[in-house]
Amino acid sequence: MKTTGRSNRWFAVILLWTIALPSGLLGASGDVEEHILPNGLRVLLKEVHTSPIVSVWSWYNVGSRNEGPGITGLAHLLEHMNFKGTEGIGRDEMKGLIEAMGGDWNGYTWIDQTAYFETLPRSGLDLALRFEAERMRKSLLDPVELDNERNVVIAEFRGGENDPMEFLDTEVTAAAFKAHPYGWPTIGWLSDIETATRADLLDFYNTYYIPNNATLVVVGDFDADSAMEQIGEDFGEIRVGPTPPGLRTLEPRQYGERRVTVRKRGPADYLLIAYHAPPVGDEDFAPLLVLDAILAGGESVNLWDAEWYEGASRSSRLYRALVDGGMAAATGALFLPTKYPFLFYLYATAMGGVRRDLIERAILSEVNRLKEEPVEDEELERAKNQVLARYLYESDSVTEQAHQLGFFATINEYRCALDLPDRLERVTARQVQEVARRYLDADNRTVGWFISTGESGGGSPPGGGYGSARRRGPSALRDPDAAPVLPDRVVRFVPPDFSAVKPVRRVLDNGLVVLALRNPISETAHVTVTVRAGAVADPAGKGGMAELTARSLLEGTADMSAEELNRRLDFGGTELAVGVDYDFASIDLDLLTKEFEEVIPLLGEILTAPRFPEGSIERLEMEMATEIREEEEDPYASAMMALRGMIYPPGHPYARRLLGERDEVEGIRAGEVRDFYEGHYYPANTSIVVVGDVDPEAAIGTVEEVFGGWSGPMEPVACEIPPVARPDEPRRRVVTMPEKTQVSLVLGHVGIRRSDPDYVPIQIMNNVLGEFGLGGRLGARVREEMGNAYSIFSSFDGGLGQSPFFIAAGVAPESVGETRDAILEEMERMARQGVSEEEITRSKQNIVGSLALDLEENEGMAGILSEMEFYSLGPDYLESYSRAVLSTPIEEVQRVARRYLHPEAYALALAGPIDEDLKVLVPDGGQASTETDR
Repeated sequence: MKTTGRSNRWFAVILLWTIALPSGLLGASGDVEEHILPNGLRVLLKEVHTSPIVSVWSWYNVGSRNEGPGITGLAHLLEHMNFKGTEGIGRDEMKGLIEAMGGDWNGYTWIDQTAYFETLPRSGLDLALRFEAERMRKSLLDPVELDNERNVVIAEFRGGENDPMEFLDTEVTAAAFKAHPYGWPTIGWLSDIETATRADLLDFYNTYYIPNNATLVVVGDFDADSAMEQIGEDFGEIRVGPTPPGLRTLEPRQYGERRVTVRKRGPADYLLIAYHAPPVGDEDFAPLLVLDAILAGGESVNLWDAEWYEGASRSSRLYRALVDGGMAAATGALFLPTKYPFLFYLYATAMGGVRRDLIERAILSEVNRLKEEPVEDEELERAKNQVLARYLYESDSVTEQAHQLGFFATINEYRCALDLPDRLERVTARQVQEVARRYLDADNRTVGWFISTGESGGGSPPGGGYGSARRRGPSALRDPDAAPVLPDRVVRFVPPDFSAVKPVRRVLDNGLVVLALRNPISETAHVTVTVRAGAVADPAGKGGMAELTARSLLEGTADMSAEELNRRLDFGGTELAVGVDYDFASIDLDLLTKEFEEVIPLLGEILTAPRFPEGSIERLEMEMATEIREEEEDPYASAMMALRGMIYPPGHPYARRLLGERDEVEGIRAGEVRDFYEGHYYPANTSIVVVGDVDPEAAIGTVEEVFGGWSGPMEPVACEIPPVARPDEPRRRVVTMPEKTQVSLVLGHVGIRRSDPDYVPIQIMNNVLGEFGLGGRLGARVREEMGNAYSIFSSFDGGLGQSPFFIAAGVAPESVGETRDAILEEMERMARQGVSEEEITRSKQNIVGSLALDLEENEGMAGILSEMEFYSLGPDYLESYSRAVLSTPIEEVQRVARRYLHPEAYALALAGPIDEDLKVLVPDGGQASTETDR
């Protein structure tokens, strides 16, 4: 993804090449209207009329920092409870109305804030405002609901415990802080979650959920004057509350390195180093953000888009030192904006057989180099460009823009979101060196090691998470007596109009298909390359070949070394990722539209002239071997592989691991990679989709100029996926992981092809079963009524072959039997009784409306267009699919439920602390070993 220049002339050019902030990002300050209601509620409005969508966010200045010993996790638990209904909106209505419009709604809690949002068609603005006004002062906080939701949060907590890096992060952060409440995890400590009372929650709610402690943000296709009138009606009568208590505790200065050692079974050793760092309002924040990019590449500047441990960019110092150096399978850094001083993290996943002291020394060597040597101009500008580009990519939808404004408003001022680019541009090399010396000091750091005591460890369950990061997941409870929404606020569903979503499509003379579509919301673009070179094409005995080939494309070209290629991509802020699924391989690029003419030729070299150096192939194989070990120790991944092994016969393409098996991958040679590339990477086997603020004809012209000379066969690779028969009786496979605290349960059977004529009614049926909201009927039963899972969902997608139908959940080991029985009962009920008129109407609207939200961002649009092309769905797919969904009669949904759901012949895969007889296992000592040296 990133690399070096190949001549002095190139460097002379790039010293002058910087990113200017486009005027349309979040707009100048005048584009954001700020209002303060008499009760203290701050309102931020921004009109964006690029699509008929509006995003409403309520932000509260309360997070885990406002808790105390014995009541940790209250902010997060309260957030869960605020999806359980209010005095005027019942539980079903609170959830069902938003999703039946095709809207998306959710919330998250972190150390500084709690946020709730609805993104939905513009006709739903009044409804969203009503929801948030109700939630501010009229939540029920029902004690029965609290008991159920407590179990859900405990399941979420245990899912985080299953992940080695999450476990280590909790220990290191707790050791780094000895006074400040930033030291405990947002989800809280388990004993506090177990003992929290309704009185605790009610006191917390009454203290912090008041208008003078909140910010309401609305961005999208609406009229600001009309919106303010409605906001005044909904929120104006809410009383001012007493000013919440401020935070008194300050973290004292650290006088010496602290060390934490966790000894626990896991797939690898992990290193995490944390330095105390300044808050967003400090003058040192921007220089540290640039320093972060120098070490690891440009990262998210807000929590919503941050990946807690996102890998470093390929031109960054840590990547070159540790990954290119063969010492780590992954490395990176993390530095997020906060209200008070928090932490700057560095981390690495050790490569098998590499000494831990060498890895730690390598990271600290890069830290010391920043202190001792001034950063060169080219590297400084590259780092700034990367951060600025990421800032732009995270503003390419009304949801993202609303989040940016509210997130910064809760930790400082919303203008921070507008001023950050200027702050970054002013950063000098001297400032970077100064902050390195000031903060990245040995006496200011906490060093943590997760030392694996044997393989059998890691990973979170599907949808599982851990309260320190954002969580996706409100939920609904079936309740026939739920209070109704007032009739005048019920919004009629209006099907979205997809007639304008017409990409320009061109088939070049060499067979390459190019599609382009303009989306003017921000001056960015997304490019998706799809190649018929997925894991189904792996040769026998060479599992992982497709993945290895895709990764190898970034290891240099005929004219450029990997270092130069990656440096040139990174300098313009372009982000590039390769991926392999069963049916296809893909390359995805986010880029600034001003760099389009520079980036497409680089993409051309990557695709048409890869180098495949032997040394790089060997290093990639080692990285993949480490990732395979991580998958083998991940309960969810292990359960999914066990399910595939029961559904598909040996040797079937869909029975394989995408990464291959370790012994297969380690035996692949560079010549074999090149042979696979030459047999699959050619024009007629490839499509390129461009979406963003570009002229479609001009974009296609550039692609044709770059790729027009690429040659190859004129027909795509033929791919035959053998059909699979369904077994006649249940099967079960248990992967025993005694040290885990949660079981990943995956139940299913063989599904359908994407070309199946029953695809549309199956999607409606599956939406009712396990996709509507947070798990449809399954979520209502297993999560809400039983409290057995943080997340449960079903999947009934189709591929070139019969993809698996499956239901997945992370559950406590003692709840496996009753959860399995509940799932089978819901499958049986669906197959025998089908769906109701209300359910089918709601789900149809949800499917079609959600499709419109998917088109809000460049990446979502590009993904849908790529799918249309790959599966030959036709140029009018969006219109035809939405019409087909809305016109499908209930009888068709009933028919496919009977035909395609088979609760009598399922496969059940379980991975976690249970044995073959489903007996719960307790690890020796009951706890991991943790040592802290302060």
